[in-house]
Amino acid sequence: MRTEEEMMEAILEFAKSEKDILAVTMNGSRADKDRSPDEFSDYDIQYIVKDIRRFITDKEWIGRFGEMLILQEPDDWHSHPYEIESRAPYAFLMQFTDGNRIDLTLHDVESMELFYKDKEPRKVLLIKNVCITIDANGGAEEFLVSRPSEKEFLCLVNEFLWLSLYVHKGVKREELCYAKSFMDQCEIEMLCRMLAWKIGIDRDFKVSVGKSYRHLKRFLSSDEMNELAMLYSTGDFRDIEGKLILALDHFKRTAAYVAEKLHFAFDAGQVDKIERYILNKRYNKK
Repeated sequence: MRTEEEMMEAILEFAKSEKDILAVTMNGSRADKDRSPDEFSDYDIQYIVKDIRRFITDKEWIGRFGEMLILQEPDDWHSHPYEIESRAPYAFLMQFTDGNRIDLTLHDVESMELFYKDKEPRKVLLIKNVCITIDANGGAEEFLVSRPSEKEFLCLVNEFLWLSLYVHKGVKREELCYAKSFMDQCEIEMLCRMLAWKIGIDRDFKVSVGKSYRHLKRFLSSDEMNELAMLYSTGDFRDIEGKLILALDHFKRTAAYVAEKLHFAFDAGQVDKIERYILNKRYNKK
């Protein structure tokens, strides 16, 4: 696997060799002074270019970065083809066979609105054109856990309880993919959001739990992480139903904490009613 020094050399040497690349920046964990990147950390690179169309119509230059395992171009998808004359940003997501990955986004110098709106931590690596001014962003303020309003809190509680009945329905009908999708993708995600608010409360909302709650383990104890992990069910319908009951209990406790600290209304009895409803119609395989 190429070292960070080798990867940065490849990224910058190509930029220096191309007259139409005017500047280079890096976002993400490798630009965040509060993060320690590891071997799985991507190189989130931005090239500011003159006439992006040139780099998109002829893509052979991508091979300069290494042996490709797989490439994705999310801005030119079947459902939203790229409009070449728009000069909108264009990303190349490159996974290499040696384990390194570069997420390279091209920004046309004539269309920089989205670039300047990005508030991720940023390092300026190279500026070749004195007419371009780029500020380094100091921190991940955009990703801090935000303090919820009472309306937002109550809507989350309502949605969690409502969708718990979808899980129950999928179990009763023995519709595995339906039940699992609502359990794993909806119920657990909403519980994680409630846990993030709890963590935010305990740290004055000056903390980030990362994309897809990836950093919860930094703030939860081993027992708390195990309790969360146990909610991911198998393909057994009784197990899904049992994990749903556990999720309801976990959500109730966490929501009660958030409501108390933020002085929000919270009807724990509504959670109990949903739980009793599900238990009274407990799944029994015929």
